[in-house]
Amino acid sequence: GGNNNAYCQDNWTSWLDWARAAGEDAMQLRDFVTRLIALRREHESLRPSTYRHGDPVPGSDIRDTAWFDQHGQPMTRDAWGEQEARTLVLRRAAPLPDGGIEAMLLLLNADSAPQDFVLPPPGLAWMLLLDSARPEEPAHPFDVGRIRVAAHAVVLLTARLS
Repeated sequence: GGNNNAYCQDNWTSWLDWARAAGEDAMQLRDFVTRLIALRREHESLRPSTYRHGDPVPGSDIRDTAWFDQHGQPMTRDAWGEQEARTLVLRRAAPLPDGGIEAMLLLLNADSAPQDFVLPPPGLAWMLLLDSARPEEPAHPFDVGRIRVAAHAVVLLTARLS
């Protein structure tokens, strides 16, 4: 209705449907968000205390932040400028207190069709933590070098480097 200030609206713009808020869809969304919060608490690379600049993680060749295309290749200037691209991969890495390194891989598919992704090197023993297309699916090992990401979905993988 042309007004984005819902706090000053006493009409359908700001009314809550409390019956719907207690429904099955709302409970599934609550459970999914609860899972996201828990993942952020559990994994250092999802909550860095400083901005990551793509520097090497101490004691390794892996960078703390790296961007890839869906073919597992580092993003180039041309790839960043591709106006029709609807996929992107972000890898974050962080040192662990025991000297290991935690790597996270976030696969983003904003396309209206499922897309196949090739995981970037190095080949690691990945664990699938989350697939937004199947939010109820529990975490499980994932040792294949490719993955299909559903339309409009996000997949989160983690791996440990010694």
